[in-house]
Amino acid sequence: MVSPLCEHGAEPQDGYEVFGKVLGYDAITPEKLHARLPVEDSDDELAQLAKVFNETLARLEQAFDQLRRFTSDASH
Repeated sequence: MVSPLCEHGAEPQDGYEVFGKVLGYDAITPEKLHARLPVEDSDDELAQLAKVFNETLARLEQAFDQLRRFTSDASH
């Protein structure tokens, strides 16, 4: 199976390395879950993957926010 990165002329790389190059290796932390991958106006595999990844980050950010509110409310 050919990696979608190869189809676009890029060398296959570790997924963390790809996202790290786009966002910076420390860009996504519990305090910085608002960071998102840039998405090009295209329907290719990489754009679809970036959209799904961004949607996942949005859900994760929402879950962290809910947990922070719950913890804050429970401590008062």
